[in-house]
Amino acid sequence: MKVLALFAVGVLFATVSCYESYSACFEREFSERAKKALSETNKSYCSGLKAQVKWTIQAAEECDMGFIKEAYKVQEVVNRACFDQVDQIFMRDRRCFGRAVGDGHCIKRINDILKGRNTTEEIIEFHKEACMEVNWFKRCMVTNVEDTCGGVSEDYFSTFLDPLVALQKRICREVIFSMNENTNFLVTYGLPRVFDIIIDIFTEI
Repeated sequence: MKVLALFAVGVLFATVSCYESYSACFEREFSERAKKALSETNKSYCSGLKAQVKWTIQAAEECDMGFIKEAYKVQEVVNRACFDQVDQIFMRDRRCFGRAVGDGHCIKRINDILKGRNTTEEIIEFHKEACMEVNWFKRCMVTNVEDTCGGVSEDYFSTFLDPLVALQKRICREVIFSMNENTNFLVTYGLPRVFDIIIDIFTEI
């Protein structure tokens, strides 16, 4: 039993160490791309969001992260929301979705976690705690949309929400849980977050 227990602990530490090495690579590549973009001003919300997702994909590919597929699916979501692909259903439902996601009910729980946290270390702790709320946030959003717009519309809404949730969970596991005081602030503040994006694509675009 002791041998099995030691083996299990060894596997756990090896897994954490593996994620940390991949995470360090991703943080480096992501921050380098974000730094280059800081000089660009007057960006629209869509162009900024597209750039953020693009950096995520490029850094993920460079470092062989496990969420490359999820990042590409989010890129498709962003392109749809930014009208790169004409989507009549989106045009029809976006106002109702905007009311459902923009009422502040679901995001309040996330904002409460952030409240009073200002230092980089505190923001990192916020990210880690927020990761534990992803499933709750998804359920809250789905319930809001069902109540406001109906079940059929919720099915369509989930084609936006589900890819964002899937990417957020992988980023939490592979990047955020490995963050520490040495993490570049461009990563700390620049990573895509489902909590912001799902609200903004229906209220800001």
